[in-house]
Amino acid sequence: MTVRFADHLKDIPDYIPGKPMEELERELGVTEALKMASNENFMGPPPKVMVAISEKIRSLNLYPDSGCFLLRNGLGKKWGVQPDQVIVGNGSNYLIELIARCVLNPGAEGITCDPSFLFYRRAIKGAMGIHQSIPLRSFEVDIEDLLNGVSDRTRLILLASPNNPTGRPISFSKLTRLMARLDPGVLVVLDEAYFDFIRSPEVRSGLELLKDHPNLIVLKTFSKYYSLAGLRIGYGIAHTDIIKALMKLYLPFNVGTLAQAAALAFLEEEEPLSEARRINEEGKEYLYRELRSLGLEFVPTEANFILVRVGKATQVYEGLLKRGIIVRDMTPWKLPGHIRVTISLPENNQRFMKELRDIMEGIWKRPVPVLGR
Repeated sequence: MTVRFADHLKDIPDYIPGKPMEELERELGVTEALKMASNENFMGPPPKVMVAISEKIRSLNLYPDSGCFLLRNGLGKKWGVQPDQVIVGNGSNYLIELIARCVLNPGAEGITCDPSFLFYRRAIKGAMGIHQSIPLRSFEVDIEDLLNGVSDRTRLILLASPNNPTGRPISFSKLTRLMARLDPGVLVVLDEAYFDFIRSPEVRSGLELLKDHPNLIVLKTFSKYYSLAGLRIGYGIAHTDIIKALMKLYLPFNVGTLAQAAALAFLEEEEPLSEARRINEEGKEYLYRELRSLGLEFVPTEANFILVRVGKATQVYEGLLKRGIIVRDMTPWKLPGHIRVTISLPENNQRFMKELRDIMEGIWKRPVPVLGR
């Protein structure tokens, strides 16, 4: 007799993370593998954060502060909200799943854009909700399409600004229009995981709308800009009623001691990773120039990754793997002609472009002029 699992599991898509470098080296025997698939910050944490982590190692025999008291107070001070408006979790993914479980009844509807972060769909279906996707228009969120997609069954809308995998943000005027016209019984989750990389003056944080819209929760993370992806720590800010409801299913002790210490150390820095912004902007402009020289189309980004149209995504992805470079094949996002590449350090960007150029020349059966020649 086999174990009988819940019926709704069969409808939940698998989430396949970016291939680890160690796995690539083991499978293909390559050395010096380079991962440009998961949008990590290649600079790593600053020394002050590393010291804060090391000072807490002796206390790992004790459970962490389940309520993240110091961190919630620090985040409240940083963003000008009360500590009881803040919830901290083991990465934003944990909070996304928690929100879906707390908001959706079986058969209720959750809306996402398409393409967007695949985990949103998984969270909705995992909560036994019905998933509806609203296609982007020219890789941009269309507010009218979103509003037209809302029905009596809709309880949840999951949005990202900037969006993953397109890198496009939602302008503040669009966000304001959505919240003003949306049924207040529908909760909007605004995922601002990549918000710190934005440079557009037309984009402002959803935190500015919280006062007037109790049906909004803004998610942020220490994984991307703050370079703590390996410690898994994200947080959400919303009205206290939302936070209280989420705490009903909140998993105790889910944010580790080292993660809390590292995040607190970052909060003491006025501008902890301003160099990361500079390197990201310079890397973006370099990749733009090189991709244009290849004649490849890409979506202008406000994040630390670029969506690139290469024609045959899986072929290019596998070709790069053989050369020790991991990017994202966007076929699971219904973009079989695109890859997504993380903007990295200058030497990594240069290595990526050299290998991509060789692969594209092999596909096109013709040489491509190199900039500066």
